[in-house]
Amino acid sequence: MTKTIPYILAFAIALSSCAKSYNADRTAVATPMGNQTYVIRTNSNAFGSFSDTRDFALLRAAEIGRQHGHPYFVILESKDWSKKGSFTTPGQYQSQTHGSATAWGTGNMVTAHGSSSTHGTYTPPQTHNFEKPRSEVFVRFLSKRPEDPNVMWFETNKVFQELNTRIRRGSGFMGF
Repeated sequence: MTKTIPYILAFAIALSSCAKSYNADRTAVATPMGNQTYVIRTNSNAFGSFSDTRDFALLRAAEIGRQHGHPYFVILESKDWSKKGSFTTPGQYQSQTHGSATAWGTGNMVTAHGSSSTHGTYTPPQTHNFEKPRSEVFVRFLSKRPEDPNVMWFETNKVFQELNTRIRRGSGFMGF
């Protein structure tokens, strides 16, 4: 039992890290739209969530704001959807055969008797469904904080500091 604990722990760490793996070139792609506005399209793998894709979008917005010297940004519009898919594992049959035979003879005559039995287990094909979350966020960058109390604004450096410590960077598990 104690020999399997490191393997179980390593597997758990790998699974927990795969959902929050961020790569700005692949998981959060930003496209300038003009007038200090960007559309940021984010995605996560089948282990991720919509919360992850929204965090990726906010982190990417904070990165862009810091790069261009914009201390604030607002989200103009956002939408979530998912890419759905499935895969089917093949069915299989596993069997075991046991047999015995006896032969005896005298002269030119031989008598043989035997028996065998086969037992098996069939596992039918199984279909597994998955969902890969996606988000699209339209962001406008601002040089000063909006005065309208109805506008929800974000402070670029605070968003960056908060999310940059929570989200793991890199290519992650299974390409994300």
